[in-house]
Amino acid sequence: MIDNYEMIKITSLLLILFSVIIIALAIVFVHTMPGKIARSRNHPQAEAIEITSLLGLLIFPLWMASLIWAYIKPTQPALLAHNYPENTEIDSPTLADKESENSIQKQNASNKKIPQAQATLNTSLSSYEETDSSIEGTADSNSNNEVNT
Repeated sequence: MIDNYEMIKITSLLLILFSVIIIALAIVFVHTMPGKIARSRNHPQAEAIEITSLLGLLIFPLWMASLIWAYIKPTQPALLAHNYPENTEIDSPTLADKESENSIQKQNASNKKIPQAQATLNTSLSSYEETDSSIEGTADSNSNNEVNT
């Protein structure tokens, strides 16, 4: 028959074992988060981020670096060798082509706004000239009245 001391000892060991398992699972879950974040953000280097974050189990700064890396989008897409065979030409536009198209579109949009701005300026100038001439007309009539008196 098991006495109370033995029962407490077995229960304590089971609780310690359960706690260690839970803590280990939590650590693994936290260390896989950068890879999951990178995949959800469609990061082109998600696999590398995932591997780096798992290596962070051994070397903690790698995990911190992979967490930051998961949130940073590269400026240019990664060109992988297996995506482009050697004997074929790339028909897709490059990043520079896309940027030049965007700048041309922006320039065309601003060129369309220039005549509108000129028309607005001309309208405001003409209304100013009308106001100015009406003020001069009233000033002339006032000066004529003073001369007549």
